[in-house]
Order: sequence, then C-alpha cells, then structure tokens
Amino acid sequence: RESHRGGGGGGASGSGDAFHGHVGHEIDRAAATEAGKVATQLLDTLKRIARDGRDDAEPWCAPGVGDGDPVGPVFSFLLGERDDEAGVLLALAYPDRVGVRRSKGGAFALSNGKGAASVPSSDVMSREDVIAIAELGGGGGGDAAARNDRARLAAPVPLAALLPASGDAPAGCLHDALCETRDVVAWAAASKAIVARRQLRVGEAVIRETAFAPAPEAVVDAMLQGVRAIGVKNALGWSEKTEQWRRRVMWSRDSGDDALPDLSDAALEASLEEWLAPMLPGVTSVSALRKLDGDGLLRCMVDYESSRRVEASCPTHVVVPSGSKLPVDYGAPGGTPVLRARLQELFGMTETPRAGANKTVAMEVHLLSPAGRPVQVTTDLKSFWANAYHDVAKEMRGRYPKHYWPEDPTTAEATNRAKPRKTK
Repeated sequence: RESHRGGGGGGASGSGDAFHGHVGHEIDRAAATEAGKVATQLLDTLKRIARDGRDDAEPWCAPGVGDGDPVGPVFSFLLGERDDEAGVLLALAYPDRVGVRRSKGGAFALSNGKGAASVPSSDVMSREDVIAIAELGGGGGGDAAARNDRARLAAPVPLAALLPASGDAPAGCLHDALCETRDVVAWAAASKAIVARRQLRVGEAVIRETAFAPAPEAVVDAMLQGVRAIGVKNALGWSEKTEQWRRRVMWSRDSGDDALPDLSDAALEASLEEWLAPMLPGVTSVSALRKLDGDGLLRCMVDYESSRRVEASCPTHVVVPSGSKLPVDYGAPGGTPVLRARLQELFGMTETPRAGANKTVAMEVHLLSPAGRPVQVTTDLKSFWANAYHDVAKEMRGRYPKHYWPEDPTTAEATNRAKPRKTK
C-alpha cells in the first residue's frame, strides 16, 4: 500500500522502504519485513510467469513486470505503473475525499463540498495541488463530511489525470469519472459586480477556473440576484427627493388610494423581472447600474393623474407662521406624517396641518426647543396652546431666558430667531 500517513515517527528501514515512496510514517517494522518477504515471493512468481508465458504477441504480463525490485515501490513492480497511481486509485475509491489545495498552509477543500482537510505545512503533501484522502481524523472523528479534519492517510493525485481533453491530448484518466466543467455566473458581494468563471471541478472543489463570456440572460439573472442582495434602493441609488416621493406614494396608498402601485421594497424586489430586467442588458456592476435613471424608473410607475393626487394630498412642506418652509416626514407607510418645528415658529398657528384626501389626517407636530430638542408632541395645536403650553413655557424660560415666551401664544408673533425683531 503506497500512501501518506501524517503523524509522528521516523521512516522504517530495509524492506519497509517499499512503503516510503510517499513519506510513510509509523510503519510496523515486523509487518514491513513480512511485506518484503511477500514482495520477493510475488516477484519470483511474476518472473516465472513472464518467462513461461506464451509468445510476445500475447504476453501474460505487462512489459517490464519481471524486472521489478522487491524493495522498490510496490505499484511499480506489481503493476508496471508509476508511483502516482496510488492517488488515482484512492480518488476512485474515495471520490468524496479528493482534496484541492486552497492555501499554502496545507488547507484542502474537499470534493464533497461539506468539509475541509488540513495537512501540516511542514509536510511535503501540503505542497501538492490535489490529494486523495484515505483516512480523515480530528475534529470530525474521521468523517469525510466533517470540517477542518486532519488528512491522516493520503496520496497525491497528478493534476494531468483530472484535466479534460485539450488539442491532441486525451482527457486524463480521472476526468470523465470524477470531474465536470461548470459555468458559473454570479454576483460578487465584495466587488458588487458580476463574475463569470468556467470552472473545472472535482465534486464541489474547484481545480481551476478561467473567465469566459456568459450569455446575456445569465448576466441579467445574476444582476437581479445582486439587486435583491443589497436592496433595490442601494442598488439604484435614488436621490433623497425621490425617496421622499416614494414614501408619500406609499403613505397615500396605505391611507386608502388603492389605485396607486405598491412601491415598498418587498414589492419592488418581487417584480424586478418586470420593471428592471429590461434595462439590464450590458449592465454588470452596481456602478454601471447607477448610471441608469433610477429616479425615472421609479417615478414612471405612477401615472400622471395618480401623481397629481399624491401632490394634492401629501404636501412635501408646510409653511409655518415664522415664514419657514419645513419638510413633512411621511416615515413608515400607514404612519402619521410628522412635522418638526421649533415651538416659537408656530406662535399664532391654531390649526394643525393636515394631509390625505380631503385633509382628514392631522399631522403629528413635534415641538422643539431653541436647541432643536424635543419638548412636546401633539396632533392638536389648539389643545396644546390652551392646556400644556404654559407649563412648557415656564420650563423653557428657565433654560432659555433670552428667548421669547409670550403669555398668549395664539396671538403672539412667530419667529425663527430668539425674539421677534420688534421685541426688546
């Protein structure tokens, strides 16, 4: 048996050298001596068969078999083959335990796709590109499906045995039995782009790969996977203005305008094949995708009449008594629109701003201190002025004595300064 056994111990001498073609260790000396005797007997028998066999046209043995060395490599004198046939035979016996080196540190990806095997970096086997493993051990208890197991018994597999036919060269002896060529077109999260690789695989382990030109439809499918992976908003890079418009459309829809389309992330991602896929031929990365008119793609989903209803029912801003034009946040679909304003800018405003069809939904007004910190939240300004304002003003006078805190906020002049210009 020619193999590699990782572990301790030195090599055996004498006839045990017959097993040392692949750096054998921990060899039982008595067993090695006995194996040497058997090898000598076998060689004598083979020589007799070769000598007494029929004519050269129909030999009983492979040429050169009778010339074997009983203390040389076992496969060489018994089979008339090279030492690397040990790895070939092991690969055929254990097709799920073929390991492909993936780092210089002696880590091998297993063909079963479920685990990895390691060989000490000091071991000559760690420098092989492909190995066949007869015995696994370690964290997985020798199970071929275990992760990060130790390859205890292995032999190198010649790369040529796995390669496909090329030119006049025939395919390797293991190619048809164990290997396949697989075209992979996929989204690469790190580069945010499509990668196309033609891979030669043994099971799930990649032996080698090269770039190739994929079919356009495969690129589109991979791009759609990428858009779903990073989110449609991030992929298309909508402007904040368009994102606010989308929130207004979703709020209007959830507030009763069923004629509006569903522009939620989930709905957009579910229908990418309909509205985005036709725009993707030739696009292979996020940077290329963002050169498309993402804002226009989204806005064209809402027709003109529907857009007019949204503009009428969902104002983007509210002009408050101080003269400031403040944005309205429509936040989560179905939630209450929010207006944030410094309390002093709303003096004199007794009606709460409203949104929705027929202005039926009162906005949630977040009243802020001069420093912009939340002071009070209300959906009824008239009630706030009458019931809560005086307690709030008393606290604010202590914190912000230089600012304007009138006794009657419903008739006082609003300001976006510390005090109105005419107030001393």
